Amino acid sequence: MEKEEWYDQSISLIQDNIRRGHMTIEELCQAYLDQVKEKESYHAIISLNPKLMDQAKALDLKIKEGLEVGKLFGAILLLKDNIGTKDMPVTAGAKAMEKTSCDRNAFVVDRLLAEDALILGKANLSEWANYMSDPSSNGFSVLGGQTKNAYGDFDAGGSSSGSAVGVALNLCSGAIGSETCGSLVNPSSMNSIVTIKPTIGLVSRDLVVPITEAQDTLGPMARCVEDLWKLFEVIAAEDRNDPKHDVFRAFDRKQFQESLDRNYIKGKRFGLVKSESDRYKKLILELKEMDIEIVELDIDQDQVGIKMLEILDYGIVHDLKAFLNHEDVHSLLKSLDEIVAFNKVKPDVNMPYGQKVFVNALNSSMSFDDYEKLRLENMAIGRALIDGAIKDHDLDGIISLVTDMSVVYSVAGYPAVNVPAGYDDDGCPYGITFVGSYLDDCKLLQMAYSYEQLTGHRRSV
Repeated sequence: MEKEEWYDQSISLIQDNIRRGHMTIEELCQAYLDQVKEKESYHAIISLNPKLMDQAKALDLKIKEGLEVGKLFGAILLLKDNIGTKDMPVTAGAKAMEKTSCDRNAFVVDRLLAEDALILGKANLSEWANYMSDPSSNGFSVLGGQTKNAYGDFDAGGSSSGSAVGVALNLCSGAIGSETCGSLVNPSSMNSIVTIKPTIGLVSRDLVVPITEAQDTLGPMARCVEDLWKLFEVIAAEDRNDPKHDVFRAFDRKQFQESLDRNYIKGKRFGLVKSESDRYKKLILELKEMDIEIVELDIDQDQVGIKMLEILDYGIVHDLKAFLNHEDVHSLLKSLDEIVAFNKVKPDVNMPYGQKVFVNALNSSMSFDDYEKLRLENMAIGRALIDGAIKDHDLDGIISLVTDMSVVYSVAGYPAVNVPAGYDDDGCPYGITFVGSYLDDCKLLQMAYSYEQLTGHRRSV
């Protein structure tokens, strides 16, 4: 099978071609590895899975023998390099973490492997998920270099930069990234792919290098919503080791049995967060042509009283320490203090953009009680803004340009789905973000699928 025939195919079509004998898993993996080598200058990947080809051969044998395979066979995935695996280091892109390893896979990784997905390798990222220095560079890490946008001389977005670029460049079938505030949505928008930032608690954060447990989540990234739906169905699961695991018990998994509906958003009523941009004007016209009723919303997330930095500062000190000292993690450094001291030894190498954010976090004297109080206050503000708008205007959901609602939905712990919405005159991609209320995840995916199918905005690289 020619490369051009499979690069942009969905997971379902890849699976169909494997079943028909048009390709093997081993051939598929080798073709992706060839792509990785060819696109090396994009710096999308930090490390490759040393056992990939052996695992591919084993899966081919399973298929040849007619044994049952998982629902993700043929999905060759990248993991953001803040997700723990037993076969590769987990570095967060930092020299201080270069030799950090785990005795086992993160919960989410085992969920993927159980359905016969294969892990290609670890994706580059904005170092420490973009919470180390100010200023910094989206997509830069000391270990991975500077990730380049898949579509041209544009910002790669952060912090799940390598994951987004890897998906856009067809280096993999999909990826698992992470978000604390905009880190899935932003790079997906900048590289014309789709992603979901789930309701906090639906996807385990086990063995993930944290910023803050209050807002961190993993999320899938793909070229189409159909693939996003498949990946999310697998990784959305209760992990009793996650402090928010109770959330999953209120989630109705039967929603995954529903078919994605091309016409789902027609006739719906959405709140649209106001913007003065040309993108906004195009979007209004496009939505109205789809028979969508629009209510314009005046929401300036910088003016609503959310205090997020204090939460992130507390988390990067205390939650990171808990990770570094986890019984299944082997790290030479055990605290943010030790990391800061390590970076100072060779500052030009270890921290070319400095570590101002780390130092500020260490200088914070916030107690746990004050942290918890502020976390709940932020969550209340975010939820009131989203739920209030939906209730007051009888909305089916909220739409914003890219990250115009990222602070609000992040502190609320609510879901968001980004989908490509077009390209500027210079070719720079951009997306729109569907935002919903508590556990509206599948509903948002339906909205995004419908918008994707009705508009067909995404163009391959």
